[in-house]
Amino acid sequence: MAAEVEYQRAVDRAGVRAPHLMNRLAATYIEAGDLERAQVTLRAALKPLPTDPQTHILLGRVALAQRRYDDARRAYLVANREHPFHPEIHASLLAVAQATDDQALAAREARALRLLSADASGEAAGQSALVRDGDPDAGFLTVESTPFARLLIDGDDLGLWTPLVELPLRPGKHTLRLRNEALGVDEEVVVEIARGEHTRISRTF
Repeated sequence: MAAEVEYQRAVDRAGVRAPHLMNRLAATYIEAGDLERAQVTLRAALKPLPTDPQTHILLGRVALAQRRYDDARRAYLVANREHPFHPEIHASLLAVAQATDDQALAAREARALRLLSADASGEAAGQSALVRDGDPDAGFLTVESTPFARLLIDGDDLGLWTPLVELPLRPGKHTLRLRNEALGVDEEVVVEIARGEHTRISRTF
């Protein structure tokens, strides 16, 4: 990958003084499926900045892809202390909870995702397919997926992740794109939203 080569050159020049570059290099390894090299790079990035949230998010992605759920939990909890409003952290912790049958963690993270989804829909209303809750013309969309995935609606990345509960949308056809690069998920689904009705989508990849 061209990006991998360029980031490796940048890291070679800057060394451990540039953990943000090491994070980007690790992200290209994750996208290519080279999880071992990603983990080595991320551990090196922790030396100058041991609590950097992005490094821990990426370590969590690696651990989750390898089904090392305890390691994933630890990484995402560290990231959450520094960046508590990042949807991926809560979606990932929910996936960990479901895999380990931790019902208390699952309930907490599902609630966090509902709150974050509501905030995102309120901010984006009027600029996309989303409308404000309470709009009489809205339909409602619930999306569940295994594994969790980032959700784009009609090409717009609004910071949404599955599970998504009763998101208010404009009536009509919408294209959903479910993505989880670390776990190799990238799928499109077309849904028809009707005024006042609830549509539920469930996918296992």
